[in-house]
Amino acid sequence: MASSPTPRRCCACPPYLPQQGEQPADDWYARTRRSSSSSSDDDDDDSCATLEDACALLSCAPAAPRRAAPCCVAACIVCALAAALLALVLRVASRAVSPLRHASGGSLGPPLRAFARAPSQVDAVFMWVNGSHPRFRQQLDAARRARQLPYEPHAARYRDDGLLQYAVLSLLSAPRLVGALRHVYVVTSGEVPAFVGGGGAEGFTDRVLSVPLQGLLDRCGRQGGRRPVGGERRRLFIVPHAALFSDQEMELPTFNSNAVLAAIHKLPHLGEWFLYSDDDMLFTNRYLRMSHWWDERVRAQRLQLDSRNAVHRTRAHSNNNWEQAMTFMSGLLDALPYPPHAPGNSSPAVDPGIHHTSSWGRWTAQLFGQTQSPLGQLVRSYDKPMHVPVLFSRDIIIEMEARWPREFERTRQSRVRSASDLELNFLYHHYLRLLRFPVLSASVHSVHTLSELGIRARFLFIQECAEPDGRQRCAQALRGGRYNFVCFNDGASSDADQKAGAVAVRELLQQHFNSCRIH
Repeated sequence: MASSPTPRRCCACPPYLPQQGEQPADDWYARTRRSSSSSSDDDDDDSCATLEDACALLSCAPAAPRRAAPCCVAACIVCALAAALLALVLRVASRAVSPLRHASGGSLGPPLRAFARAPSQVDAVFMWVNGSHPRFRQQLDAARRARQLPYEPHAARYRDDGLLQYAVLSLLSAPRLVGALRHVYVVTSGEVPAFVGGGGAEGFTDRVLSVPLQGLLDRCGRQGGRRPVGGERRRLFIVPHAALFSDQEMELPTFNSNAVLAAIHKLPHLGEWFLYSDDDMLFTNRYLRMSHWWDERVRAQRLQLDSRNAVHRTRAHSNNNWEQAMTFMSGLLDALPYPPHAPGNSSPAVDPGIHHTSSWGRWTAQLFGQTQSPLGQLVRSYDKPMHVPVLFSRDIIIEMEARWPREFERTRQSRVRSASDLELNFLYHHYLRLLRFPVLSASVHSVHTLSELGIRARFLFIQECAEPDGRQRCAQALRGGRYNFVCFNDGASSDADQKAGAVAVRELLQQHFNSCRIH
């Protein structure tokens, strides 16, 4: 008797396990084939379809060609959609419980820390150096000869453009700020500004000098015939570096502004809150008030960021030691705990000024609520602060030094800028965020933020103002209160270009402050 042809297997299912009374060789395929013996060979395709359906019911896949089970693909899609939905729910929930929102749209969640007190009164601190002063030149030459400087600082770091008096006058010309002003500090290498007087024939001092602010207020603070009150109690202090650094801490003079900022909280009689600015920064809107730095409704500090620029600790080093220092500080900030969960808040804060450099970083931060994830430390990127006057809390700086004492000490000992410096402005901004102080973060580059906070800044290189077209731009920047702040920066130009630009800027400022001249 001729044997029947071997049935073609359409599936690669496991062998059928014989039940009681069945022959072991009697597998599932053969039985199925025999049960279909009345079908012709033309029905093979239908038989195979039947067998494949049976295989699917038994959760086994065809052997050739081997392909992924549709149920696995569907399960992956469902899981991804569920995870996305969960993330959306967490984001909405965090915004729903947060009483404090970023001006740029992100939500901070309830603050976990609080400032000791609101800045009802503030001091103003300016940093200034006169690189043309004979004493300063002698000190710099001595440091060069002794090879005490690892490199030669550019002259733009210490050239005096004669703008300090106008920076102080611009502050005193904003009556709403003057109402909150307590004292003004000018931190120098020992040079005494000519408009202040004192310091002897040499114009130099090793001790703190002070003069009443009332004289300046009488000449510059009258607005509509109104005399500012309290000027007789307020002082202008000239503070040399020797009053900030101990002999053991620093060999003076220092040519590093970061070192001075790392000791700024040691100024004598400095209040809890102070505005810090440079001598090339002008307050050009007389309607400025403390609300530009502080929101009284929610008792939160406003911070201004440049959303176009961010740094992180894995970023390749540039040749700019300022960039290198921010990369170094990013590593210190990454080591801080991720913003902890507030009671009743199921998700960590969302901050537009701090970003994770990968999707994995964002997910692990949300899942674990901390910097250290199971697969290693997360890397955050941090927006750079804008170059505008900054509001500082002295108590917070003291707290930061207690956390990083060696880094503060090393910065104060560095006579020129280095890659391991602490730059106080950058560190302070992001320390407040990560420790969950009540802050309103604003990316000043954002048009929405500009209209909401009114922080409008213009950055100009001083040599531009000596050019015909540039002089017009510089004059327009000063007029009409269009900008809150205008910076006339010494852009590392040649001595000739710098001198021409400085003369042009001083002429513009004398016209701008024609009713408020110091001398």
